[in-house]
Amino acid sequence: MFDLADARDLYFARELLECEALSSIAEYGHVKDAVRLSFAHFDRRAAVEGIHGALDADMDFHSALIGSTGSSRLARMHARLINECRLFLSQHKMPVGLSLEKIRAERAELLAALEERNVHKVRTLVSAHFSFLWS
Repeated sequence: MFDLADARDLYFARELLECEALSSIAEYGHVKDAVRLSFAHFDRRAAVEGIHGALDADMDFHSALIGSTGSSRLARMHARLINECRLFLSQHKMPVGLSLEKIRAERAELLAALEERNVHKVRTLVSAHFSFLWS
């Protein structure tokens, strides 16, 4: 069973990995079609499966983003963290203040920042996404 210290460590690792990887995409790379497809599936999964489907779709979105780096090593490291997150979320309730609308809006804003190649905004959005654990 995950405790708060485990959750903080897990999401700390994800924040570092995702912040650097997504900053790299914004600066040097491009967003792959799999990211847009994953984002498009969010609403359908939320409608059909509720919050659990939406959270699963969100994890797929993050994985697709990491896949845009083109690094198989990063993808494997991230997959391990995502699997631990899925386990954590299966054991705990969704954080207070996190709604489907907020998740979707954050993803849309992140995708736009990546496509605009705005590294500073990407870093800010990724950090903000994980900040719920520190409040």
